[in-house]
Amino acid sequence: MAIDRQWAMAITSFGVLLLLACFVYGRILELNPFGFGNVRVLFWADGASAWDLPFGDSASYPEWRPLAYLTLWLPYRWFHVDYLHAHHVINLLLWTGCAWLVWKIVYRLTHTSAPALLAAAVVVTDQRAVVLVTVLEHANSMACFFGLIALLIDISARDQRLSRLRWIGLSLLLLASGLSKEYGLAFTGAVAVSSLLERRRDVATAAIAAGTMYALLRITFSGGASSGLCRGSAYFFTARDVCFDGVHPAVVTQAAYNVVATAVGSILPGVFAFEGQIGIAPRRVVTSGVWLAAAALGWWKGPTPTRVTLLVVAFNAALSFMLYGERNQVVALCAVGIAAGVGLAVANAAVLTSARLRPVRATVVAVLLVLLAAHAINTRNLISFEVADSRLLDPCDTLRSDPPIDPAFVKQIKTAYAMPNPDCTPGR
Repeated sequence: MAIDRQWAMAITSFGVLLLLACFVYGRILELNPFGFGNVRVLFWADGASAWDLPFGDSASYPEWRPLAYLTLWLPYRWFHVDYLHAHHVINLLLWTGCAWLVWKIVYRLTHTSAPALLAAAVVVTDQRAVVLVTVLEHANSMACFFGLIALLIDISARDQRLSRLRWIGLSLLLLASGLSKEYGLAFTGAVAVSSLLERRRDVATAAIAAGTMYALLRITFSGGASSGLCRGSAYFFTARDVCFDGVHPAVVTQAAYNVVATAVGSILPGVFAFEGQIGIAPRRVVTSGVWLAAAALGWWKGPTPTRVTLLVVAFNAALSFMLYGERNQVVALCAVGIAAGVGLAVANAAVLTSARLRPVRATVVAVLLVLLAAHAINTRNLISFEVADSRLLDPCDTLRSDPPIDPAFVKQIKTAYAMPNPDCTPGR
């Protein structure tokens, strides 16, 4: 009966999260999926062969995400530029799956479902996921999905040695997370360090094996990430151009700023603008401050395995030394969500054991639900803005990009979707 009850809770929680995700992100099927990033990655898929897959897209250096690109390349072989909205649906399901894994991990740590579901709901409705569901490739959501499953295996194996099958599974999941997107390596680093500190050699060797394999594959197929990269970067209240072409003051200060800003933005979004400059959004800071307080309680008073999520946040920040970006914080978002769920469970248990605090329980729950509703509505409004903005996008604009896009490919897109001016004639 207990097993049946757990299955029922698991299915119900996924259903609730999926309904919430559909409410928030449902309009993604109205998007014009032909912004620059999407056209560029489709152009790569159009010209890439199976041999090109492990090398990735050289135009996107220093990115190297062969597993995510594989999930775009394979459907493109079958459907070309048709049915592109199916990628948005896949991203929606993947992100819902990530939020459900947050629920599952919190439930595994606390054996309480309601705080776990609230934390997962906060994760699935976070505005940093807007980019995840509106782009055609699945890098961020895949990195989180594989990494969270690995984290669940790690947490579930605290009291016993890994079987050979679980050891292989944990290694492959951590490797898959990194191969989906670089920030997935935060799971590998966190699991390796936490298991070394706790002297769990079986888990440590699995994580180290995954990290080693990633490094070997990256060096073999992409040459690592050692050549120069020049880009505009936010720096305090302004922006500047920095070339990561060696160790000099501009690189050191920019890398330090990116790491610190990512760490702060991961746990307290609203301090930095989307591009990374300091720009306080008071309402967002107050809301995220509540969830941060719950996460801090989870790290402080929760079960010991909860603290691995703090390492995930730290490693995610360290991996962001070249670039600040809110979309690159979703790994940390999931980690903070787990800690917040544990913190909510700890607070709930304290309230239930204190006669003086019980009367305020309903008020606190109501406040949290109001904050969640505001959180969800704000993200839904951002999706509506993305839909409206996408209708102004024209694939012809990508012809002036660097590297250039083939006009014949743009014509293929515009013809398939009956868009005006397929030949990109100026003035039309």
